[in-house]
Amino acid sequence: MEIIDLRPYSGLNTRILDYKTNEIIFSKDNKIEEKYYYCISRYNLNSNTVEEIYRYEIPHYEFYNQYAYIFGEEIFIIKMKFPHKVEIDILNKITKKIKSMNSFEIKEEITSIPISINNRYFVFYGDIDEMNERKYTENKEKGYSHYLYLCDLSEDKIYFIKDLRLVDGLSVVHGLINKLPTFIHDNQQYLIFNETYMDDWEYEDIYNLIQSNKLSKDLVKEIEALYLININDFVKTIKIGEQNVPFKVICKRHINGWVRYLGMDDKNIYFREKDFITQIEKIFAINKTNFESTVVKEINHKDVKGRLIYDNNKIYEEIESDDSIEIKGIYNCDYNLCFKKDRNISFEEYINNRYLIISQWIEDTEDNYYEFVHITDTKENKCIKYEGRCHIYDSHVILY
Repeated sequence: MEIIDLRPYSGLNTRILDYKTNEIIFSKDNKIEEKYYYCISRYNLNSNTVEEIYRYEIPHYEFYNQYAYIFGEEIFIIKMKFPHKVEIDILNKITKKIKSMNSFEIKEEITSIPISINNRYFVFYGDIDEMNERKYTENKEKGYSHYLYLCDLSEDKIYFIKDLRLVDGLSVVHGLINKLPTFIHDNQQYLIFNETYMDDWEYEDIYNLIQSNKLSKDLVKEIEALYLININDFVKTIKIGEQNVPFKVICKRHINGWVRYLGMDDKNIYFREKDFITQIEKIFAINKTNFESTVVKEINHKDVKGRLIYDNNKIYEEIESDDSIEIKGIYNCDYNLCFKKDRNISFEEYINNRYLIISQWIEDTEDNYYEFVHITDTKENKCIKYEGRCHIYDSHVILY
């Protein structure tokens, strides 16, 4: 395990954007002479030095309306200028030079975070509650109160998305990870879309209400599905105004099960499917070359005593008692841990079968908020407490 301490260089708000073998790219807010700035910096792991890449002034409390993405050697910064404007700066992270600056202003009210696709495309939401234009008719008839735009940075244009599966089924999963994941198949770039409308446990609650005759299944239109599509086909369909994007269906459920994207590696895409009737959850691996699916793990939820945690491509069970928390590895991890329960703590990682990483937050009687990271050497039975937060890459713990 290696601890990398960025706390001397971080701000009140900090995000880790990228980690490589020799550098960490991070963003922070910085107050200089009563002005606030959004800053992107590079931490050199070889020299333990920090170099500022880019900085611009922001209004106070606007840090979380700035979104930075790393694509190769380029940094994309999307600035949500609420309520009606989006600005995008693209710069080279090595030379620090601006490659392009885009700006889109719309009369509708922008309401949500951007969701990235690649170094050319992203989507963003807006509110249509007060809009009466013809293009919103179907959205309103279906009961939707928002719309979705596709942004093409190369063309410097935005396109209205008419496929309502994307409009309403995108935000739950992809809003959490801030992206539509992409991969290469036959030298072409593809994207993954997980159509969902609520948390997985909420969808199962609906099934249980139907089974107990407290809800009619005819009222439930929401489905769960996982799709793939060539990005060029995806974009072409949206630009010509089609209402049905021709996705390749990998898995689909209605009422009796959930389908959730889990993650990917160099060879496979992973998703999980639970059958509410049998209570069996299957983890599938989709081969990126031929799109064939293989079951790599089965979980019987009747045997689960606590709650399952889905952490990228890992699954583990967390069992709480009155005075302790037990962690058991289920898939892609071999955890077998038990530690003392404390207020507002969360298990982060167990590194090298030795180092237990736990995060904690505390709010005092004066509403002051504090965060801590506890690193315990389980062999030496020693714990070090750090003030701040952590981000973990493999066996590297970044404190900030």
